[in-house]
Amino acid sequence: MIVKQLDKMNIKQATELYISVFSGEPWHDEYDSFEEVEQFIQNFMTSETYLNFVALENEEIIGLCLGMKKPWIKGIEYYIDEFCIKRERQGSGLGSTFLAKIENDISLLGMNGLILNTEASFESTNFYLKNGFHKLSDLIVLGK
Repeated sequence: MIVKQLDKMNIKQATELYISVFSGEPWHDEYDSFEEVEQFIQNFMTSETYLNFVALENEEIIGLCLGMKKPWIKGIEYYIDEFCIKRERQGSGLGSTFLAKIENDISLLGMNGLILNTEASFESTNFYLKNGFHKLSDLIVLGK
């Protein structure tokens, strides 16, 4: 597996993966069009604050991570906004390997923390806990 930063050459394939994963269990997201999701991903490339990764095998994208560099008191952390692995490859250890490579890459870029939000009832919670994340008991997510 090769991990590299997402570039414009990979956007269509990244969009296909994103739709394939998040339109299925447990999310069941619905999209108006391919172009809507493609634009969403392109928006993650509009500023140097964003930092996005793909996992490739034989030039096929099998993992996607969309995120951003975020200042915090102890330096810069990497906020993972979207993370997915090709459905057929989930549970194989690929996601853990991809996440470890991302953590290594951001460390080399001077970032010293990882943060993300996920649904408490989804399997993704167990995945992240298994990979060294912990619940921040005093935090809640609010929206308006």
